[in-house]
Amino acid sequence: MRAATFYDKGLEGASHHAFIPNVNTIDKLREVWPRLSSDEKKLFDVIARAYLAALMPDFATGRRPQRSTCMVSNSALAAVSPSSSAGAQHSRTGSPPTKKGDEAQLLPSLGNGETAQLHDPKIEDKETRPPPRYNEGTLIEAMQNAWRFVDDEVLRERLKAPRALARPATRAEIIGGLKKQGFLIAQGKHIVPTEAGLSLFGVLKQADPALVDPGVTAQLECLLDDVVIRQAGDGRCD
Repeated sequence: MRAATFYDKGLEGASHHAFIPNVNTIDKLREVWPRLSSDEKKLFDVIARAYLAALMPDFATGRRPQRSTCMVSNSALAAVSPSSSAGAQHSRTGSPPTKKGDEAQLLPSLGNGETAQLHDPKIEDKETRPPPRYNEGTLIEAMQNAWRFVDDEVLRERLKAPRALARPATRAEIIGGLKKQGFLIAQGKHIVPTEAGLSLFGVLKQADPALVDPGVTAQLECLLDDVVIRQAGDGRCD
């Protein structure tokens, strides 16, 4: 049972109600169900699924990917997807949690050598989409989670909150300053770089890639840590 779902302590002293199926009348469900309206059935379905999801084990994919190979016109086609763990909550609620990418679809369980039929196969033409534009909220979030843009594991750990780029109180001011200097502009709900901003980035990157690398911030933070614990020698932070 998840504490975040049933948190009576946080509501102690307040009048509150939890919407859960009434287990005391579950034996009458077959009799009552036909008399419910369409909306009432949908409401009950949502409440029951949420209740079961709170009690059942979390959905998890297996460590070993599931691989299926089939023959189509004498050509072998292979498909790979993660395998779902037994007892996952989606087996009770009817559908797995929404996920993007390769984990959005799970292959059905098939035994070795088992014959299966492929119905209505289709080929879809798709294009790679660029990352979505930043708005002020997502840009601040990116600054807070700048470690995601760093490859070095040690520097990644050093940049994780609360040691991210800038401080919570100054991130919005930094964005505002870039707008005032003409390096960023608002385009609808998005924030986009201006030609001047892109040119400045290109000049800095060409002069020294470290100037536009968030990992350098982590290196400087490490030097400051050394100063605090008196391990840095003279000139180390010059």
